[in-house]
Amino acid sequence: MIDDNSGLATSAWAGESAFDAIVGPHQKIARDAGQKITFIDQAEYQRWVKVTEQIDDEWIKTVTAKGQDGKRLFEEARALIKQYSAK
Repeated sequence: MIDDNSGLATSAWAGESAFDAIVGPHQKIARDAGQKITFIDQAEYQRWVKVTEQIDDEWIKTVTAKGQDGKRLFEEARALIKQYSAK
C-alpha cells in the first residue's frame, strides 16, 4: 500500500493525480465518441449501502478476531473517507 511506504499525503496525492485528474478527460472522450455515462442516483446508492452493510460487520469481526480494534479502524477509515470526499 502507498500509505505503508509513503504516508497519507502521498496516498492522497496519488489518488488525485492518478485517478481524479484522468476521470474528466476520459469522460469527455467517451461522450465525444457518443457513449453515455450513467451515474446512480442517491436512493440507489443508499440501497447499495444498506445491502452491503453486512460486509462491513464481517470485516470488523474478522479484524477484531485477529487482535485489532476492528470497530475503531473502520470508524477511522470512514472519517478519512468523509474528510477527503469533501474536497
